Parts: sequence; structure tokens; C-alpha cells
Amino acid sequence: MALTMCYFEPARSPVFSRNRCTMTRYHNPAWTEESRFRGALDDVIIIPLVFVALAANKILRFILSILMRLLDYAFPLAMQIVWLPLFAARVLGNVTVTVINGALRFLPLSETKRRQWSISIGRNWSWLRRKISYRAFEHAVYTAFENGMAWVFRKCRHLTPNTALLVILGAVLWLPISFGAATAMHAVLFAKVTSWPAWMQLLHPLATVIAKTKLLVLPAYPAAWPQAKKHPFVQLVFKGYETIKSLYVIKKVGFRYRQAVSRSSGLCGGCWAEEGG
Repeated sequence: MALTMCYFEPARSPVFSRNRCTMTRYHNPAWTEESRFRGALDDVIIIPLVFVALAANKILRFILSILMRLLDYAFPLAMQIVWLPLFAARVLGNVTVTVINGALRFLPLSETKRRQWSISIGRNWSWLRRKISYRAFEHAVYTAFENGMAWVFRKCRHLTPNTALLVILGAVLWLPISFGAATAMHAVLFAKVTSWPAWMQLLHPLATVIAKTKLLVLPAYPAAWPQAKKHPFVQLVFKGYETIKSLYVIKKVGFRYRQAVSRSSGLCGGCWAEEGG
């Protein structure tokens, strides 16, 4: 693309004046990149690979969105299941305290002693009832995870490169393991709700805790990475990545993939516009 700029130069003498025109060349970066990666024989292999990668990306995103929606529904349900035994324990405690206070009337005790015992039992039960409430349970879980994450940061800060790399690998493996185990437990318990004993449904909180343990390993990445990146293997991976990234074929594959994403987005936008119209 060429951009022409003209300007008028004032006359240096009363006899003549002149106009000057300058031409400045401006290159669009997109056009420059497209001219570097023109169609060639290698596109016979690159273009199908790009479409496979684009389809795989869409499918994985769709599956992940479904799983996240399932967990969004499963977690509140698990919390309600946790609330039921806590509520039952509070009701049972209230009944027990009432029975004990009634039994004190039949014991050979003075009125003052009986009143002291009744006040002491009521005070202790009131303290215990606050501890087994749903709010106390939620606060205890939050405090446990907060302390756990702080412990991870403190420990990972002083690891050797070898140990830090093992910690990160373990965290990477634990994310799908915890997610799969918790999802499988919830699914099996819901499927066997009519055939298994009722107390087996109390395992839903355990599955929820297993799913939430991934929050403990998330801080392992930023905490252990400063030491793990000093490992010779990680340095070798960095160098290999930079070498592969600089290859012409890889750059062309990336360019074709960006083209496919842009055109698919434009096609979807056009379809939505037609439906809206």
C-alpha cells in the first residue's frame, strides 16, 4: 500500500514556485505475514491438521463447560446433604438436653444443685451447638483450605529444583485425578441412591472435599516454579521450545490456525446476524 503526501513549498523568489510530492510506503503487518506464508504443497498436510486441532479445541471446550455446569449443580447439592446430618445432630442434641433436664427432677438433689446442673448443661450444649452448625462447618472448611495453601507456599519456597519439579508434576497429575474421582463418586452415589443404604449418601461431602483438594495444589505452581525453572531439564525444554517455535513450518501452522479461527468466528457471526435479521 502506497501513501502519497503532497505539500506546497513557498516560493523562494518572486519568479517561480514549486510543488513537492513525496511517496511513503506503508506495509500492513497482516499482508506481510500472509505474503510470507503463501499457499504451497505443504498446505496439503497443514490445513487438515489445523482443522483437526480447531475441532478438538471446540470439543474440549464444550466438554469442559458441561463438566463445570455439573459441578456447579453438584456442589450446592452436596452442601445440602451436609446440612441434613448437622440439622439432625442439633435436633437430637436438643432432645437429649430436654430429657436430661427432665431426669434431673427425679434425682435426690437440692433445688440449687439441680438448677446449677441444668444451667451448666444448657451452657455446654449451646457452645457445642454453635460448633456443629452449617456456618461453623463452612468456616472450618474455609480455614482449613486457607491454612493449607499458606503451608504450601511456605514449604515450596525452600525446595531444591529437583523436588520443586516433582511437586509441580504431582500437582499436574492430581488435578485430573481429584476431578475424576469426585465426579465418579457423586455419579455412583446418585445412581445407587435406591439400592444402597441411606448412610452411604453421607459420602457426598467426602467427594466434595476430594474435589476441593485441587485448591491446595494450585498454589504449588507459583510457589514451586521459581525453583523448578532452575532445573536443567526445564532449561532444556525452554531451549527446545524456542528452537521449534522459530521453525518455518511451525510458524506457518500457527498462521493457518489463526486464519481458521478468524474465519470460523466471522462465519458464526454472519450466521447469528442472519438469524437475528
